[in-house]
Amino acid sequence: MISQNDANIRYKWAQSRVGGGGYITGLLQHPDLPGMLFARCDVAGVLVSRDGGESFEAINHGMSESSHHSVESFATSPHDSNVWFRCSGEARDRRTFGFIHKSTDGGFTWRLVTREPDYIGNGNHRYFGEMIAVDPNDPNNVVAASFSMGLFRSEDLGETWHSVGLKGEPFKAVAFHPDLPGKVYAGTMTEMAHLDYLNPQFSPRKHGGRLYVSEDHGATWSLLYEREDIAFADLAFSRGLMLVAGGETGIWRSTDGGLSFEKASAGLPLPAVCSNIAADPFQPGTFYTGICRWPDQVHIPVIPLYVTRDDGESWHLLRDYDPDNFSQYPFAQGDIRPIGWAIAKLKPDVHVPGRLYMCNWYGVSVSEDGGRTWSGNRFQGIENICIEAIAADPLDPDTFYYAPADKQIEMTRDNGRSYKEFVYIHSAHTYFCSTAIAPSRHRKGLVVYGVSNSHARQSAIYRTEDSGLMAEAVWELPQGCFVQALRDDPFDFSVFYAAVDGKQGGGAGLYRSNDEGLTWQELRSPYPPHVETVPHRRDLVEREILSVVFYQEKNVCGSNQLLYVSPHSRSTFYVGEWTEGIFVTRDGGASWTKISDQLPFLASPSSILVNLNGDDQRPGVLYAGFIREGLWRTEDDGRTWTKLYPLGDGAYNASALAVGGVTPDELYMACEPLAWSPCPSSVLYSPDRGRSWSEIYDESLGAIRWKGIAVNRKTGTVQAVSCGNGAFYAERCI
Repeated sequence: MISQNDANIRYKWAQSRVGGGGYITGLLQHPDLPGMLFARCDVAGVLVSRDGGESFEAINHGMSESSHHSVESFATSPHDSNVWFRCSGEARDRRTFGFIHKSTDGGFTWRLVTREPDYIGNGNHRYFGEMIAVDPNDPNNVVAASFSMGLFRSEDLGETWHSVGLKGEPFKAVAFHPDLPGKVYAGTMTEMAHLDYLNPQFSPRKHGGRLYVSEDHGATWSLLYEREDIAFADLAFSRGLMLVAGGETGIWRSTDGGLSFEKASAGLPLPAVCSNIAADPFQPGTFYTGICRWPDQVHIPVIPLYVTRDDGESWHLLRDYDPDNFSQYPFAQGDIRPIGWAIAKLKPDVHVPGRLYMCNWYGVSVSEDGGRTWSGNRFQGIENICIEAIAADPLDPDTFYYAPADKQIEMTRDNGRSYKEFVYIHSAHTYFCSTAIAPSRHRKGLVVYGVSNSHARQSAIYRTEDSGLMAEAVWELPQGCFVQALRDDPFDFSVFYAAVDGKQGGGAGLYRSNDEGLTWQELRSPYPPHVETVPHRRDLVEREILSVVFYQEKNVCGSNQLLYVSPHSRSTFYVGEWTEGIFVTRDGGASWTKISDQLPFLASPSSILVNLNGDDQRPGVLYAGFIREGLWRTEDDGRTWTKLYPLGDGAYNASALAVGGVTPDELYMACEPLAWSPCPSSVLYSPDRGRSWSEIYDESLGAIRWKGIAVNRKTGTVQAVSCGNGAFYAERCI
């Protein structure tokens, strides 16, 4: 049985504070309230600041599907500041899909109004202009562009929508002319992104950017201008001029309403991606742009923020910055390089002269003096972090560790309220990602953990004896490998185990350390001969079903959940493989037995194993969590399995499981919504080993994609980590 809001137990959810996570791709101000600022994100949805950008919180109430938090555009009404729109979507299974949601209370709750347009909120073009706009001269008229389905219009303030054509165009910017009623522009990129993955229902057109115009509020459209080397990525207007952020070819200017364009990039460090353009409302002729700089682009200044004060005739750096110009950033002292990475927007405040906002790969920065100095405000509340796994410290119930996909291991000692990062070790392979965690149950401060550099699929095992103050690399794995899971041995303080993904014969398999993680020896492989790679169906598991985005492999697929070492019998441990089964050894890895023939592997295309756990208090009791097929249990060491949840025919993604809490009978299970297996975001609690369940999730958090869950054995506080929305803690209120 399942009950909503059980009368005897409730949880209060709160965001763990880390600061500075994923990409902030867009910024908008509240038209009436000077201190209110909204941000959009590729993985975390929409965030709001009520204090001029000093702190933020996510506002995703009403989101229910996995891609609702991948926001490609948003807009507010200039007539009613309570009306907001957000456009989200992604691609899976070689198709795109999208959504427009509407809010009538300033963004605090949302409802779906159409599924017709498609968007890729975490795609390669996510940091360019806005694709939806409300007509400044007609409060009911709204125009929206889409990724590939053309242009759409609503004449009843977003309640209903209809297509107005141009399907197959790679649109990226929509803007109403501020001075000419009824005139609206829609700009395209030079080509559609991700065609190598997608199977579009149209033939890709020739290369080149196009600017379309409507003279009747978006009802009909005509081609105004096209050019091979201009991407109409963002549009800005001032004093009869139109300036365009043209992507890799810089800034372009039109003096005749878009009939012709001239290059206006003098002073910019081309080649470089100009993704944004904004006019200063208080200084005529002044525009701003931030360059989307990546670490290897050494010809671009470290902080590439530019201004023109002559309508684009010439551009200059806001300042030749040094570390003293920046404060309140969560980076190493004196290292300002990350502040300039992947800048998406540089915008002036529309209410306060001299105040500027900038957003990039890590968060939002604010300048109160025209860009001479900046504060990151430690990115308070911008917790859009992708996390692979979480682990409870076996010696201290208030201590937990999680593995971020883009940072070092993070540790909390205050029951999840705040986290601190492990030391970063500089190396040739730049291991900036974390994968798996094994805190020792025998020696306080000893943690063995996995790291990766993601893009090159290079991984290593690190080791710390002082909870991350200092660390050392003890084993660099062959290229193509990934540390999937780590565990210590319940009986022998010196023994650790590692499950490694990759190619069989190329480093994948199971490993044992007999000296507290310093050296490692390969054990006999648990996988049958036909399994050439781990995962066996790598593309399905690592790119389609579980990854944060379709064009990245092994990114936030979840980790550290497919290895269980028995505390009941020496030399007994279990390994799971997503599509091929669960395997046990009772002789330390010398031989293996498959124990999962009754489990629903690939009962549907998305029915894959994602977690394997055991009951530390009851020998022979194991749990297997599947995407779509829910949670299963054996009480006889794998000879027979029964479905524990759900008992009906409905789908449930048992993405993460914690066995035991304040009492050993407690179970906590988290469900992530997925495109391949649509389910609402959920966290279930059972006090009685799964006989009954209570929903304890706060649905106002939106469509959180859960990747791991752990529980404080003393207080019952739930710790949960996600793909895109960071970490949360939920305190029990009885």
